[in-house]
Amino acid sequence: MKSIINFLILLLVIAAIGFLVWFAVDKSLFGDAEQQIPPQEELVLPAAPPPVTATTPQEISPEEAFGATASSDDTKASKTSCSKAAETIGVIYDMHIEGKSTEAITQYLAGLDEFTQDDIEMFSQITESIKSAPSDQLLSRQAMMEQFKQQCEAADSN
Repeated sequence: MKSIINFLILLLVIAAIGFLVWFAVDKSLFGDAEQQIPPQEELVLPAAPPPVTATTPQEISPEEAFGATASSDDTKASKTSCSKAAETIGVIYDMHIEGKSTEAITQYLAGLDEFTQDDIEMFSQITESIKSAPSDQLLSRQAMMEQFKQQCEAADSN
């Protein structure tokens, strides 16, 4: 009988040690998975949404709507910008004749505030085409400026 009691006590001690080991392993390995999610507050919808007032758009005449797009001042400004662009082409041509590098011409173009980035990129492409053109096929300065101005004005009129 004494051996059965010793066996049960030993079994109880082993079970207690096994339980403690399992508890420690469970907390260390699976502790993150068992974190309790805090209770969420219930979403309470308002009884009635606030009234939405729709305003009717103000009607305008076609002259008011399209008057600013076809003004004669715009065509005058585009001719001025074509003239300025043609003058810039002349400066680029002069710099090429003086033997300036493409980088120097590009730095000059980057300093121009009156033109957009797209215009400056176009001037850079023109610089490359002037540099790569054979000298016997290169137009004169005045002819190049006039040709560019005509093409610019034709593009603006379309």
